[in-house]
Amino acid sequence: GAVPFFHIIGLNAVMLVAMFYDSTVYLFPDPRKYGSILKAIEKYGINYFHGVPTLLKALLKYPDFSKFDVSSLEFVFSGAAPLDPKLGMDFEAKTNALVVEAYGMTETSPMVAANPFERENHQFGSIGLPFPDTEFKIVDPATHEDLPLGEIGEIALKGPQIMQGYLNNPEETANSFWDGYLLTGDLAQIKDDGFVYIVNRKKDMIISSGYKVFPSELEQLAMDNFPEFEEVVVIGSYDEHRGETVKLIAVLKEGAQISKENIIDFFKNRIAVYKIPKIIEFVKNLPKTSIGKTDRKALQEKERSLSTPPI
Repeated sequence: GAVPFFHIIGLNAVMLVAMFYDSTVYLFPDPRKYGSILKAIEKYGINYFHGVPTLLKALLKYPDFSKFDVSSLEFVFSGAAPLDPKLGMDFEAKTNALVVEAYGMTETSPMVAANPFERENHQFGSIGLPFPDTEFKIVDPATHEDLPLGEIGEIALKGPQIMQGYLNNPEETANSFWDGYLLTGDLAQIKDDGFVYIVNRKKDMIISSGYKVFPSELEQLAMDNFPEFEEVVVIGSYDEHRGETVKLIAVLKEGAQISKENIIDFFKNRIAVYKIPKIIEFVKNLPKTSIGKTDRKALQEKERSLSTPPI
């Protein structure tokens, strides 16, 4: 496992799973040493690997990836951040492992949904199907009323794996539950076949001129159409007239060049006006959390400090 045990995924999906199946755990204290991970997979015949999407992408990009024998891999579990469907398919093609995307949070111990461990019945871009004994529904973020299939709303959960509350924080606990259901803050929709698709974090959603903008939609569109991009993240930036305006922050691949005007023109021809990024910023790298996720919170806090609204 390349996820630390202090993280709920490392604790439950790596350590406890290994104990349950009487398996050996191989730990990678520094997941940035990609060669060491690939070497261990080859040397020890590792069957099950758990990581985050940024790590899977880095492994595939490792210069000597093709020199390692990773044929022992049977299952690769991806969590903690959305998995780009293309990345999932590429990883499967180059390893022959089944890549499974799942969903959960610390408050849910952590898993409440996952794709089936079946090649013919898992869907990239989806977090899969709700777990047994888990009440999983989509509610209106404002009224908490149940929404029909296909509509976008907030995920609400009830089940034996859901926390009782936050320790010594009754106010936050009360704000996080509604009629016994945990309000996750994640916006999603359930398709007719029962598969769940995350749309965005409610807190990450941008409100521009009263319209809702989902960063994940723009990020996926950018990654699918700009081969120059290594990474991209979309956040809101304070705007005196719109409330918030859309800002796109990108890391360019080595040697790649593209103008900010070309990026904006691309979006102008494909999405609604209020969704178009008005601000483009190129950076050398994006901040990461301890488990390798893009630290969106750090970017948002930095942006707020630079674009504080007048008092």
